[in-house]
Amino acid sequence: MKYHILGFIIFLATGLTAQNNQGVHSFNVWVQGGYSNLFLKSSEVVSNPGGFGGIAGLGYGYKYNHFILETGVEFDYKSSLSKYRDFSMQAGKFIDENTGREIPVGATITSAMRPVVEGGFVHTGFTPESRFVMQYNFTDLQDSYKICYVNIPLRVGGTFNGFYFLVGPKIGLNVLSYAETSGKHSSTGYFPQDIGYLSEMPNHSFVKNKTGGDDTRFNGKLGLNLAASAEVGVNFLLPYTHFQELRLAVFADYGVLDVNSNDYISTANTNGDFVYVPATGQAGLDPNVVKYNSLLTSNVKPSVNPFIVGLKVTVLFSSRHNSCNGQFSNGGTKWWVID
Repeated sequence: MKYHILGFIIFLATGLTAQNNQGVHSFNVWVQGGYSNLFLKSSEVVSNPGGFGGIAGLGYGYKYNHFILETGVEFDYKSSLSKYRDFSMQAGKFIDENTGREIPVGATITSAMRPVVEGGFVHTGFTPESRFVMQYNFTDLQDSYKICYVNIPLRVGGTFNGFYFLVGPKIGLNVLSYAETSGKHSSTGYFPQDIGYLSEMPNHSFVKNKTGGDDTRFNGKLGLNLAASAEVGVNFLLPYTHFQELRLAVFADYGVLDVNSNDYISTANTNGDFVYVPATGQAGLDPNVVKYNSLLTSNVKPSVNPFIVGLKVTVLFSSRHNSCNGQFSNGGTKWWVID
């Protein structure tokens, strides 16, 4: 698909170059910046506050009467923050030996019950050693993302009375992806009837609001980004500088494809789960050690649509001046608004 687009751009640029000399060809340089977001969509996502993004590009511009075109290559950076719901996880369970049924954690244990622990952990700090069920409560879970793409845009539009617009697609290849996951957890140990439950005892691995996090890098693992791009702005002619035209605009790019459509799942810190406790099912490990995985690279697999909106400045270096339809003065310097 990307090669078809490249071929079309080359064909279009070649055809325009062959047009009569009324057309204006230019070398364009642009920078963009503003609010960015990845828009993760999953039941685990509470909110997507987003972040800051920026784009820098260069390429070819063409103007013929009121028609304008811009294409080239650009470097696209986006940061974003996503916050996730709080949840609980249990290691082990209580079983009533009299009935064989599970006793929910926190339920009142009566004298008629004979609770025993299946799974869970063994606490060696008590005599005799006691097996217990651990409950983890996770809060303030969030991912901070930084992604970079190399884009090939193709925008066409028009210019009228000093104003202009450009719309079109851009195709992007992922070159860098980074996520930092963080959160807090509290742990409570539930023991059989004679002990009850223990919490807020760090020396015994029962903690409250412990902060933790891991970095998960997944370079090049995000999919192709096909974005719909639009901008609206004003043209200026600046005769006392080395370039001939300046464009100021507002813009928006929205990724219409799910860039998380591949099957990559990170197992660097976890087994692919969003939150992982290495000690579960293994003897001799600290039950209070918790590992985080980015939601984007976990087996949750949310859909992801990149987005950025903000301001764009474009400088056009062309072989000839465009016509002016108005001017204004500021401190003796004249600025021309052009078609």
